[in-house]
Amino acid sequence: MPVLQSYIAGQWFGKTESKALISAINGTTVAHTHQEEINFREAVAYARNTGEKYAGTGFPAAGRHS
Repeated sequence: MPVLQSYIAGQWFGKTESKALISAINGTTVAHTHQEEINFREAVAYARNTGEKYAGTGFPAAGRHS
């Protein structure tokens, strides 16, 4: 079964399997969450620094791709 990773602070992490995610249709395991803890302090700092280029543009502008 695949282990679902998290993209946090510009990098993918999560290799060690943890809880099983069960299908609502047939009850079989479809994937696993990862065991590694998310560093929310780092994630928020990264988001603030990275998102600063969109400051004052509003949500729609931040979602546009050039």
